[in-house]
Amino acid sequence: MQYLDEALKLDVRSLMAVAMKTGKQSAYSITLSCPTGQVICRDLRSSPDRVATVSITVNWPTKTGDPVSGGIFLTFRGWADRATEQTLYLSGTPAKVGGWLWRATCPETRQSVQALYLAPDGDRFLSRDATGLKYRRADPGAARYLRRCFKLAQKLKTDHFGPGIGKPRGMSDRTFDKLEWQLKKEHIRYLCAILKKTDPEFHDEDPVAPKRPPLSALRRAPRVNCSNYSRDKSGAIKLGARLETKFGTWTRDHK
Repeated sequence: MQYLDEALKLDVRSLMAVAMKTGKQSAYSITLSCPTGQVICRDLRSSPDRVATVSITVNWPTKTGDPVSGGIFLTFRGWADRATEQTLYLSGTPAKVGGWLWRATCPETRQSVQALYLAPDGDRFLSRDATGLKYRRADPGAARYLRRCFKLAQKLKTDHFGPGIGKPRGMSDRTFDKLEWQLKKEHIRYLCAILKKTDPEFHDEDPVAPKRPPLSALRRAPRVNCSNYSRDKSGAIKLGARLETKFGTWTRDHK
C-alpha cells in the first residue's frame, strides 16, 4: 500500500499563485520544487524536494466572468532520476471573491482536480483516485513529539537528537542548555509513544493532574426544597424538607 506522503504533489492552485505574481500574461515559465516526504514543521520536510520546470499557457477570455483555459507543460525527474515530460489541461473558473479557481484534468480519470500526485515508481502526475494513494494513519502523540523535536533541532541548527550537539554560534550557554534539555525530553516522549510506554516524569515539571470525570458521569443529587414551609394548590401550609425530616409530616389550613 502506498501513501500520500510518499508521493510528489503538484498543487495547481499554488502553482498559478506563484505564476501570476507577475500579472496576467499569456505564457509563464517558472521553476519550482515538488514537495515530497512527511511535513515535520512549516519549513522542514523529512525528504528533499525535487525540482521541476513548468511552462504554462493561458487563454484569457475577452469577457469578464468567462472561464479560462490553458495548458501546463512539465519537465521533471521522476523516480530513479528518470527525465519525464507531461502535458496537462488547465482550466479556471471565476471565484466569488475575485480571481479564479484553478484546476487540472487528470489524464486517466478526466476529473478536474486541484492537486495531482506522482506515486512512487509512477511516470506521470495523476489524481488521488487514479493513483490509489491512501492517507497514512499516524499516532497523533508520536507525531506531535516528533514535530517538537524537529523544531528544537532547527533552533539548535543540528540534524540529530543524540548527544554531541554543538552550541550554535551567537547562542548563550543558558539558552543552549534550555533548548538541549527540551530536545532530550521530547525525544524521550517520542520513543515512549512509539513503544507504547507511559511518559516519564521529569524533575523540572509538575506532575500532570488527573482528569476530572465528565459531568454526565457524576451522580446529580436531586433538588430539594430547603425552605421552611410552602403552600399547595389548596392553600394548605406544608413544612419544608428539613423541618419535615426533623418534626415529621405536618399540615395546617391557613385562613
